[in-house]
Amino acid sequence: MLTGYLRRRFSLLNDPAFTSLFIRMFCNRAADGIVYVVTAWLLLKLTGQASSVAFQLTLTLLPSALLSPVVGVWTDRISRRSIVMAADLFQGGLVLLTVVLLMFDFSGVWYVYAMTVAVGISTLLHQIAARALLREIVDKDQLLLGSSTISIASQAGALLGPVAGGLLAAYLSEPGALATAGLLSVLGGLSVARIAATPPAPATGPRTAWSWVADYRDGLLMLHRHRVARRMFLACLAFYVSVPLVNFLLPLLLVRQFHLDVTAFGIIDALFGVGSIAAGLAVHAVEQRLGERRMMVAGVFAYGAVLAVFPSSAHTVWLGITYFLAGVFFHSGVALMSELQGSLPTQVQGRIISLYNFLLSLLATGSIQLISVVLDGTPVWWAYAAYGLMLMGFSLLCLARWTAEPAQPVVQQR
Repeated sequence: MLTGYLRRRFSLLNDPAFTSLFIRMFCNRAADGIVYVVTAWLLLKLTGQASSVAFQLTLTLLPSALLSPVVGVWTDRISRRSIVMAADLFQGGLVLLTVVLLMFDFSGVWYVYAMTVAVGISTLLHQIAARALLREIVDKDQLLLGSSTISIASQAGALLGPVAGGLLAAYLSEPGALATAGLLSVLGGLSVARIAATPPAPATGPRTAWSWVADYRDGLLMLHRHRVARRMFLACLAFYVSVPLVNFLLPLLLVRQFHLDVTAFGIIDALFGVGSIAAGLAVHAVEQRLGERRMMVAGVFAYGAVLAVFPSSAHTVWLGITYFLAGVFFHSGVALMSELQGSLPTQVQGRIISLYNFLLSLLATGSIQLISVVLDGTPVWWAYAAYGLMLMGFSLLCLARWTAEPAQPVVQQR
């Protein structure tokens, strides 16, 4: 019975294109996890200041704030497979180059900051293109299954990356850990070569700067006219700002307030991935029992509740269990994003996702900078509590009402 369920659960892996994207997402997230743990640890060790981590995360988000609109139109005009492959290979090569520089001389933190900006540009490119590429590969009626399966690959990489980063940094060296991350990025980029490049939509006129503005405007008008997509767009912003926010707060809580070491940091962070993988395996059984929309509302509420109580004890068992549960309920965001992408035609996926990345980067940057100023004189736990309570209220007051309506049909679906 279990074997049959798992076979149906991973049926999309019979498609070579989907399998290639699955492998790529695993490699990419593992590399990101290693880089995140190692660079955050390096900055805290070198500077001893929370503001250094906040500045690094701001540099990561800066490309999204500046370049998202242009990248979104590119993603709708150029082969999405080619964008993902080029971005991954560039990121891998950059991390490996940084390893060489670190081995010769590391007299300051500018290496880390410079790599962060460049990796942020690469991340912007492959995030938008990879989401749009999934929508090309998977039909609308299988989008939740495809998104959930890809999320399992991502969270499996997120599980391996922090653990590997912490162990390699502690027992080998920081450059050795970053070299592993660079090689994983290269492997992920090469894996998508098996996906057939889909030709972009034919141009209806000359490709000028003004035509790009018109393309972006068309995408915004479609989002404006579709109420379900617009509401899910706002819900994704409220939910997914937790990713950069918690990435900023977690090392500060564990290292500065609870005085744990880098290995504990990596393991606790990895438990989030374990929880999300477990949720991904069970998501269809839960959906069949509760329905997709009830699952979304309950998941967002529970995710906020777990974040609110996460820092209530410094005991490592408590931290591990609650972070595992946070990963379980974080998987409800997959349903939010699937609802958004499924309500829009493939032709505008890049533009809408780029707008989402742009607004998310602004929201996250503002939140992180505000919290970093306040945290100079206050404990970290209050930030977890405040955001968790906000999510709980949002799920009850907004999301429950929004998802009570039947989804609106959209023409021109794939």
